[in-house]
Amino acid sequence: MAIHQKIKTGIETLDALLGGGLPHDASILVIGSPKSGKKPLMMQFAYEGLKMGTPAIIVLTDYSYENWKEMMALGNWRTDEFEKKRMVRFIDAYSKQFNPEKEDTDACTYPEGGGALNSISLHISRAETALNGNTAPRVLFHSLSSLLEASNAPTVFRFLQFLIGKFRNAGSMSIYSLEKGMHDEKDITTIESLMDGIIEFEDNKLRVRGIIGADPKWHEFKIGRKGFEILGVSGLAAAAKKVEAHEQAEEKKASTKKAAKKSPVKKTKEKPKGKNKAKKKEEKKKQEKKKR
Repeated sequence: MAIHQKIKTGIETLDALLGGGLPHDASILVIGSPKSGKKPLMMQFAYEGLKMGTPAIIVLTDYSYENWKEMMALGNWRTDEFEKKRMVRFIDAYSKQFNPEKEDTDACTYPEGGGALNSISLHISRAETALNGNTAPRVLFHSLSSLLEASNAPTVFRFLQFLIGKFRNAGSMSIYSLEKGMHDEKDITTIESLMDGIIEFEDNKLRVRGIIGADPKWHEFKIGRKGFEILGVSGLAAAAKKVEAHEQAEEKKASTKKAAKKSPVKKTKEKPKGKNKAKKKEEKKKQEKKKR
């Protein structure tokens, strides 16, 4: 896969804003104040991937598996069917602090808690192995804020750096949430520096930072029957479709040239002209002898 190639998130207006989608192994930070729209975007991001056949790992540090599923169902992003197919695995690092007797299932596993970073990492590795699918999974991590509350910042930075490298090496898109207004600005800057791009929420608007080809302006959004919808990007969507059509045409040309190089046309050997003339003379002589 080409390094520059973008993969659609499945959220049409977000793909338009991003200039066609996200790099296949991108790590994205979603940052905003509480209740600003981060969760619906992340939920639909996972769900649209599942519909396209891309598995998902959903790591929860501040919600239980049951609560998160209920919220997804409110947006018609139900995961039951995909759980049966072993295409989605939840890692609930929240519930065991209240109920230590929680036991792992095929759909959800339970690390020791939000501060148990090694345990969370181990459960992620197990989830990658257990999932069905031919592509690397999309990874959701909600939220980094809980990790910063449970562990010291340098430890969280090292853990996050390890996770990002791990997912990038596997070719996985990963998306992480962070609450604005809860952390030191230096800590936020450090986390942002580890990411490939940032989606920032503020006052019913969002903007994208750090993604090549993305529109950097603030845009209003709404969450309705169609799910997450960014307003005022219809022109961007049309432009993105033109770019996509051009890229597909270029890929087709490249594959045609490659196929032509692999199977060159065999040239028939031409017989020397001198030999042909000699044969004709011999045939003439034979015919003359027969006439005599």
